[in-house]
Amino acid sequence: MGATSDIDTYSDRQKEQKGKSSVDDPMAIKRQKTREYQRASRNGEDAYCGVVNGVDELPDEKPGSFLKPMIATYEEVDKYIDNNTNKWDSGLIVYFSTHALTPAQKNLRKKLADSREKKFDYTLKAKVAQRQKFKSKKRHTCKVCTASFPSSSSHFSINNMRCPCCKSPLMKLVIPMKFDKKINQYKTSYITKTTERHLKRKRDWDANTNPKKKPFQATESGYLVGGIAAC
Repeated sequence: MGATSDIDTYSDRQKEQKGKSSVDDPMAIKRQKTREYQRASRNGEDAYCGVVNGVDELPDEKPGSFLKPMIATYEEVDKYIDNNTNKWDSGLIVYFSTHALTPAQKNLRKKLADSREKKFDYTLKAKVAQRQKFKSKKRHTCKVCTASFPSSSSHFSINNMRCPCCKSPLMKLVIPMKFDKKINQYKTSYITKTTERHLKRKRDWDANTNPKKKPFQATESGYLVGGIAAC
């Protein structure tokens, strides 16, 4: 006990290789890691998969949140997760950077978070409307397997509108592309700003520092996901 059982880290500068970055959606990370933990535990792949209550993110005002990344190294964030998670409890997502964000970076992260929130609100309202429409009929027939069932069944919820027999979606939810376009726009702008800043630091180092005396410290910027491990 006392070691982190599961640590993932992703860097803005490694986006091409990793396919991820420190501006990935916290909600998506939470869902993905929770599914992984639950699947590992359910399938017996790991006697103790690290956490049992999914993954939490820090409040917006706290260092380590999406809007306020912790100024720390990978090792320091690793220790923070170790000291702030409990056995059999939730894991943590902690965003970090070895250098403080510029005002432009902070602004883009805020716009990105706002865009995601608008998409989430729209999706939730659309699901509620779908659920009300679904319940307006006494019975439904699946278009895929033709099974018929009452709409009043407790099996259906706002996030589970699938046929109880073949698991096919019963109602199609269409989200306007404008939300994803804005999200991708701000994410791309953030990655560009971050890369430009890293290159500027490298140019300044080349011009003002003797490499033999002081090696260049590349910016480390990403997130860690982890939880307390069993003995």
